[in-house]
Amino acid sequence: MNPIISVFDSNRQRQWKFVLCVTSGLILSTTGNAEGNRQNNSYSTDTPRSCAVPLSSRKASKPVQMKPTVFSQLQTSGQLFKRGTRKRQTDCYISAQAAGKQFAAKTAFLIDLRARQAFQRYRIPGSLNMPAHTLKTKTFLKSRNLILVNEGHNHKTLETLCLNLREAGFSNVSVLHGGLNQWRKQVAPLQGDLLAQRNLDEITPAQFFQVRDYAHWLVVKISPPNDKQQLSSELLNLSLSDNANAFVKQLTAAVAKRTETGVSPYILIVSARGEHELKVKAMLRNTELMNVFYLQGGVYAYQQFIEQQAAMLARVPAAQ
Repeated sequence: MNPIISVFDSNRQRQWKFVLCVTSGLILSTTGNAEGNRQNNSYSTDTPRSCAVPLSSRKASKPVQMKPTVFSQLQTSGQLFKRGTRKRQTDCYISAQAAGKQFAAKTAFLIDLRARQAFQRYRIPGSLNMPAHTLKTKTFLKSRNLILVNEGHNHKTLETLCLNLREAGFSNVSVLHGGLNQWRKQVAPLQGDLLAQRNLDEITPAQFFQVRDYAHWLVVKISPPNDKQQLSSELLNLSLSDNANAFVKQLTAAVAKRTETGVSPYILIVSARGEHELKVKAMLRNTELMNVFYLQGGVYAYQQFIEQQAAMLARVPAAQ
């Protein structure tokens, strides 16, 4: 048995429980006993009611805060997946393997910053769930080793929080490189809804839009054989054939070439409408490729998102 998994299983119930309830607002992931006790709920949760954070109210959809010209530029030919120039705050990151060792040795807290409902669906056993604004108020954690966690693709939010916490006096803060997606692949299984975990490596158009300006994205356009359509010269255009080995070889070579430039790429797989996702997942399942994500709804959904945002911003009255 994996020794890391063994340590997780033996310590879930007692791990820092007394700290969490006293400070309130934290949600503890323990053993799966509550999954059998909670009726009429498809999500697993083991959060004590006295420690639970109230669910946030549902908010109306609002346009992304962005200049209208940005959306109009993205709608022009060749700009939809234009590679950004923003660099990652590399000194904030810790690898999944290193984080796993520290967590197993009980020398680090894993802080999952996702919404409570997402945390209840699946999480790293023993991780703590709290919003960013709550974490900043927990002064007793300033001397602790904190590892920030989310799905793995929203780098901007965690990098900003990492730097802010360091400036506020938190002495040892890092970000889990690749998030839950990479932990699941390199360290240990997640706890919770297995069906929901199938979508962990997917990213919505809105989510990708928020991080599109990072330089590490390698966007891979999947197309049928003999498809001549080119969305952008900056995309890696791969033809989807029955030769899985050739496909993987081409993608691996592209990743190696990008890595040589000093950038460890995150791979975004896109197709016309997301129709090739399952086939590509099957091809890449047993490869060494890391940080692979799939754009929900493909190119069509992303174009629709851009058009909708542009339309909403056009209707917003100018500030007086």
